[in-house]
Amino acid sequence: MADTELNILTKEFPQTQKTSSVIVNETYSWINNAGFYTLVNPTYYTYYYNNVRRLAQWLDGYVPTFHKEQNGIFSTRFANSLINSVGESVFGRELLFRNVGSEKDKKPDNDALKFLAKWSKDSNFQTECKKAIKFSKALGTSLLKLNIANQDELWVESIRLDYFYFEVDARNVIKEVTCLLKGYTDVTKNGETANFYLVEKRFFKYQREIRFRKNELEGLDKYEEIVQVPFIVYQVHKYAGNILNNNTYSTDVKQTIAWDSIPKKVRDSIKKDYSIIEIGKEQELPFKNSLGAYLMTSDEGNISLPNTPFGLSMLENITSYLMGYDIAYSYFFRDMYQGKGMVLMPKFMAQNRYNNSNMADKNPFLGLDESIFMTYETTSQEKQVIEQVQFNLRSQEWSQIRNYLVENIAMALQLSPRTIASFLGEGGLK
Repeated sequence: MADTELNILTKEFPQTQKTSSVIVNETYSWINNAGFYTLVNPTYYTYYYNNVRRLAQWLDGYVPTFHKEQNGIFSTRFANSLINSVGESVFGRELLFRNVGSEKDKKPDNDALKFLAKWSKDSNFQTECKKAIKFSKALGTSLLKLNIANQDELWVESIRLDYFYFEVDARNVIKEVTCLLKGYTDVTKNGETANFYLVEKRFFKYQREIRFRKNELEGLDKYEEIVQVPFIVYQVHKYAGNILNNNTYSTDVKQTIAWDSIPKKVRDSIKKDYSIIEIGKEQELPFKNSLGAYLMTSDEGNISLPNTPFGLSMLENITSYLMGYDIAYSYFFRDMYQGKGMVLMPKFMAQNRYNNSNMADKNPFLGLDESIFMTYETTSQEKQVIEQVQFNLRSQEWSQIRNYLVENIAMALQLSPRTIASFLGEGGLK
């Protein structure tokens, strides 16, 4: 697959602006997990590549085909600010625990609630829940995962959709999930590149267990029941395709490889980063009928993609407005640069300021601010005057355009404009 690039005419923006935009845009990091996407169910690969990848770029604040150096377009990172603001509003101050069911009449300071309050703090539960909400609003779907430390300590981790893929049953209950831990690159002596992905896979195995139940004679009947048991395994996948230039991807050149087949440099890096895991060894998880992984979807699903387990990203329906916002800001910056003002001076006037005309030819602005003076040749008597040139900054017009874009974003998201920008009123453009 190849990305379509936006190419703005070279002379559209001054070099000062292009340089300034690069300085700003390079402060934003963007994540390219396209090689990891090749492990996804082929049914959903196109969705990950076309939707998840691009939406993640807007979230990170840099779309390579749009914010590239030649275009001179600033990244305002508006999408990131929007997601953070909405996520904070949805989460509120903190999550509260209370007794329910048969426990609801117990005192609010009982041992169970005390334990949960302490655990949520120690496990970073509150922070990770807030992040999971933001991730789901940004990419439509996120994951909350319980991890185990020291055999009996649970801690919580939130994961963006571009860092995991999953399978669900007919009721959209998660049955398998694979999370990207880290990517590694190996370069051979011949200059060939191979990419390796360390992943954590959680899945169910179905086992037969003997159970007993009381019969009508107060005795016990033995019966067999099939139960699902959660397991975890760490794997390394090799991807030998081109994932670095954002142009070529293949879903065919992937494979799971044994530990001994991994290049030594990559093995050493994995040992350094994750010293306690064992590659390829399946281990049972201590959860009952659960993988310890829980999906969080936005808007109860994506109605434009029926029969899929994904939620709807807040950014999906406003991408054109995000693009317009960054373009509008960039053209406003151009007007600000061009509106700095110039003074046009006939060349003979500059030369007459000196007794030595040769000195005037070399530096006609000696003693004047060279950044605002420009000489020009003229033989017209009428134009033998100094002229001031000042372009209109059009600040009011650009403010109206900005407000228009923000109000359209608010309308698309069914939010009040003041939720996004406090300077906007409810009655329209201000």
